[in-house]
Amino acid sequence: MELPTEVIEAVQRWHNSAMHFYRGKGLSAADAEDCAAEMRLRLLRVLQRGGVLSEAYYRCVLWGVLADFLILRQQCATVPMEETMGYAVEPPSVQALALREALERLSPADRELLWRCDGEGCSVKDLVQEWGVREDCLRQRLRRARHRLRQLLGVE
Repeated sequence: MELPTEVIEAVQRWHNSAMHFYRGKGLSAADAEDCAAEMRLRLLRVLQRGGVLSEAYYRCVLWGVLADFLILRQQCATVPMEETMGYAVEPPSVQALALREALERLSPADRELLWRCDGEGCSVKDLVQEWGVREDCLRQRLRRARHRLRQLLGVE
């Protein structure tokens, strides 16, 4: 799918902004480049699936990539969303904080699967080829990810 020039330029501006952001968070130039490239890849995947990007979604992906990077480095640091690049936001509710904490404790694969199915509305059949697994296997992974999230939230 051919993307319009203005969309490609916007993604490139976000990539450059992400590089600066990640450097400001103390990452080396190479790590900042890796994180910015991962953020750009995630945004392009959304566009390829026909999704629409927004500044808010960009910020969520920006912070998500940083969180994944820190978890992989076993430097599990929590960065408050309220400090997101100086944007004014309302204080999150107790439920939102609990959900954020529970999502951060899930594996990156579980978060991605839950986001794709429950956040973006993708069907399991849509994700089978992308994930390279059988449909029944992916349904089981989704069921287990939802179960782990409910456990972390104390719903069960």
